[in-house]
Amino acid sequence: MSAGERLCEVIAQAQEARKDGTQVLVARMNKNKKFQKEQLNKEGYEEFVEFYKEELKR
Repeated sequence: MSAGERLCEVIAQAQEARKDGTQVLVARMNKNKKFQKEQLNKEGYEEFVEFYKEELKR
């Protein structure tokens, strides 16, 4: 699956959640994810779902 296809899939999931009245933000991850999450928490976001264009190699 290409990065563009994965992004389309994530946006479709966000649109479905919005239909139910859930506020959803899809944003690119910064290099400093911890700080980014802290800032989003201050703005009222509580749940974070990370996705990658490729699965992580273990």
